[in-house]
Amino acid sequence: MGETYEIGESTYEQIKDFPYDELVKILAILTIIEKEGLTPAVWEKWGEVKDNRYTLVFEVSRNYKEGVPNGPIPKEIIHRVRVYLS
Repeated sequence: MGETYEIGESTYEQIKDFPYDELVKILAILTIIEKEGLTPAVWEKWGEVKDNRYTLVFEVSRNYKEGVPNGPIPKEIIHRVRVYLS
């Protein structure tokens, strides 16, 4: 087991306004991290250091934006969530 992590009030405040399908994914990932801890596998998959702060970044949805019908390949929009740990 890795370092422990507990979902705090600030994290809930940060994610509570997401659409239901994205919220389910976020809470599932955070629950896994809360139960398993911050293991090397978790850091490899979702861990990131940004501005000297440890964060977890995970993808919650993908949308495709098509400019014109039957036109060029649609632009992929990836929605990611960043949770600060420190």
